[in-house]
Amino acid sequence: MKTNKTLYRALSLMLCCIMALGLLPTTALAADITGVEVKIDVPQAGKALDFTAEGDTSQYNVGTGGGNVRWWDVTDSKIEMYNGNTAQSGHSYEVEITVYANAGYSFGSRTVGFLNGKNCSHTGGTGVIYLKTEFYIESNETIREVSIYDLTAPTPGQHPDYTALAADVLIPATHTSPAKYVSLYKVYNSAGTGNFTNGITWVDMTTSGSPKVLTEDSVFEVGHIYQVNIAVATIGNNVFATNSNTSPNVTAKVNGNTATASKWGEVGKSLQINYRFPAAENQTVSKVAITGLNAPQHGKKADYTAEVAAESYTLKDTNNVFVKNGISWYDETGGYDMTANDTFIAGHTYVATVYLTPANGYQFAASVTGTINGKSAEVNAKSTLIEVKYTYTLAVNKITKVALEDLSAPATGAFPSYIAINKGDGYKLKNRNDNYYRNGICWSYMDGSDLPTFGYTFEGGKQYQVTIYLTAEAGYEFDVSSGGALNVKATLNGNNVPDILGNKDEIVLIYYFPAATATTGITSITISDVVAPVIGAKPTYTASVYDIGRTAIKTDDDDRFTKNGVTWYNEKTGNAITVGSSTTFEADIPYSVVVAVTAKDGYTFGNNVPGTINGKEAKLIASDTYNLYYQYDFPALKAEIVTPPANTEVQTPVQVETTFSDVPENAYFHDPVQWAVANNITNGTSTTTFSPNTTCSQAHILTFLWRAVGSPASEMANPYSNAAVTSNQYFYTPFIWSWEKGLIGNTAHDPNAPCSRSDVVTYLWKLAGKPKAAKASFADVAADAPYAQAVAWAVEQGITNGTSATTFSPNDTCTRGQIVTFLWR
Repeated sequence: MKTNKTLYRALSLMLCCIMALGLLPTTALAADITGVEVKIDVPQAGKALDFTAEGDTSQYNVGTGGGNVRWWDVTDSKIEMYNGNTAQSGHSYEVEITVYANAGYSFGSRTVGFLNGKNCSHTGGTGVIYLKTEFYIESNETIREVSIYDLTAPTPGQHPDYTALAADVLIPATHTSPAKYVSLYKVYNSAGTGNFTNGITWVDMTTSGSPKVLTEDSVFEVGHIYQVNIAVATIGNNVFATNSNTSPNVTAKVNGNTATASKWGEVGKSLQINYRFPAAENQTVSKVAITGLNAPQHGKKADYTAEVAAESYTLKDTNNVFVKNGISWYDETGGYDMTANDTFIAGHTYVATVYLTPANGYQFAASVTGTINGKSAEVNAKSTLIEVKYTYTLAVNKITKVALEDLSAPATGAFPSYIAINKGDGYKLKNRNDNYYRNGICWSYMDGSDLPTFGYTFEGGKQYQVTIYLTAEAGYEFDVSSGGALNVKATLNGNNVPDILGNKDEIVLIYYFPAATATTGITSITISDVVAPVIGAKPTYTASVYDIGRTAIKTDDDDRFTKNGVTWYNEKTGNAITVGSSTTFEADIPYSVVVAVTAKDGYTFGNNVPGTINGKEAKLIASDTYNLYYQYDFPALKAEIVTPPANTEVQTPVQVETTFSDVPENAYFHDPVQWAVANNITNGTSTTTFSPNTTCSQAHILTFLWRAVGSPASEMANPYSNAAVTSNQYFYTPFIWSWEKGLIGNTAHDPNAPCSRSDVVTYLWKLAGKPKAAKASFADVAADAPYAQAVAWAVEQGITNGTSATTFSPNDTCTRGQIVTFLWR
């Protein structure tokens, strides 16, 4: 017996699909047996019943001991049969087969049983199940008629049909079930037995010489005559009728057509049915339909994707650069073939042409009708290639409203604006640019005198008008009535435009602004980026003003004491510090800074405008309509510099009880970590880890430094413009302290930015008072680098030796382990 492999593969595929859809948990599939397939000989009249079943797999087995197969004759009453008993014609027999699960597998509610390839019932579960089914032995019948149907006739371009076939016997008339007495003789499936596939072979009778036997890959040809030979066999004890010389005495039909039956194999048990089809002809296609082709839209590119409604024809490309996927577009108005990059234009007429070719086995009729997207189309038949054409006309879009925004109104001292934003479709600013027009915009006095486009600023108290030219884009036109009246409304900055002139292609907008006036709305001044005094450092002449749209730092009166609008004073002597001198800030001396702010054109200051410098209130010491002068007094600096120990002094690390799993005793940072924790400079990232390889941020390093010098308090207001530096952050006070000490001077300093090696040595060097040191020889540290002295000092003090003999790697980020090591040293 042979296992029904096709059915088993189908079951496996079904189970895979169920698993892919998530309908079965993967753990269940790993252990449960989903399908059991067993086979056993079908009872035959006069032959002994089969007590051996086959079906062993890696998941289950049918066993080898007695009792694994049991039979009962259930014709009259259920009588158990035993090994050696024979079956009788006209009786029904029930079989029960015991199947055992192998180790690691079990039967469950999803288990399906198959016996001889057919689904059967079963009982039991987990370790053992019992497959059950019933067989009926037909009484012997003499078969005198065979009918073969559902066999696809030869069609040019198609392959032979070996599957769409069924056999049926209708003698006697009471039997109507297909294939009850006869079936395809599928044993003949190889070249050695007649080139049969599923009991079928095809022969080309047109070829010269011996007829050519076809294969599954063969293709039927026009005009050829083909014969099909079909081997059939009886089922059970039934036999074909024969005449005196044992030749078949059977009437045969194929698809309802009379065929011949000839002797084949065992007499009375098998025969061959032969049928010769008429010459194969192409099928004629007289109607075609194209769907899915997008109609033209203004501004869109042409669509080159479409679908055909039948398999009898396909899209065909031609040797033409303007045809893509069998589709071409022609601009009838413009008189040119479109490319894939061209766009449709409203008002133009377009012709879409779809090229079709017949599929194998088909030909176009002399007259073909066609549709595109359900609409009747023109068809030009050209034998094996036809053209289906449809004409589209895009209507011109009428513009009835225009809107322009963001044109700046006149303001005293401001330059005229020549930028306006379109808020509609189909129109644009005219491309006119000369002495009085820019982007189609012209400014004028109310008397009509045009303003030049360069060098003019609006004057206070005067009224101005603006003239704006707009042109219609391709596919659009301004709405003009048949009498020539312009039916267009317009707004500028949300206001109605009173005067509109023009035609369908171009219009002119004229709008009148109120008189320009000076602005006095500046109510406060915010100054930042002033670097606070640091002992030993020279004054820094930098400052920024917040409201840069209306104000600026005043620099037009800089002199020997003022630079970039900044002046420094020694309050002890009352003298201004000369710009560029060697003067440095000293301890115990108060200093003040004066910053000058000026109003931009078109703006003025009111009286007593308050101001701040670095976030602290500043004094307004002088002012006029256009200029303000603010002073801030810095407190005297105290000589509280923390100097790291010289490299000749050896510090004994403070021992602590905390032990971190990621700080081994032989690590270079072991002692520094113990020292940092003992001195409350930092803690671990958990009770058992220090995370020495984690990147150190600016917030970390400045906080470590602040704690290393005793966590001093600060009375200074927050000078930072960075919103991330707020009073609820652990690094808030360290950041303000760092500003006071001059370690950092950027008000936008990012606390989350990584800390580099150059940052660390620079901060330590500044805390040490910026001492001089011999230049260090590193290829990646330029002599004029802002951190060059800091690097040289750090190497001289033994804080670091660089990353190699020739490199310092100033931009490399520091880890927590490296930072505490620098501090410890």
